[in-house]
Amino acid sequence: MTLTALLRHLVFAAALALLSAVVVRLMIAVRVLDRPDPRKVHTQETPKGGGVGVVVAFLVGIAVLYRFAEFGRLADPYFIA
Repeated sequence: MTLTALLRHLVFAAALALLSAVVVRLMIAVRVLDRPDPRKVHTQETPKGGGVGVVVAFLVGIAVLYRFAEFGRLADPYFIA
């Protein structure tokens, strides 16, 4: 693997990590929080739905790879499934 290919992969991974963080921050900003009550252990509001950021980043990454990476292309029936 050449240095430019490695750098492109690292930039792509960093962009997806940033996208995931932005989605989680957006969910916190719109108050998608788990509020404490007597039946819960936590004492302060806790963000919930953090996995949504990971899923969004994964789906965007797969879509970008499907569109632009010929070496990683899946057959259409497998990709749609």
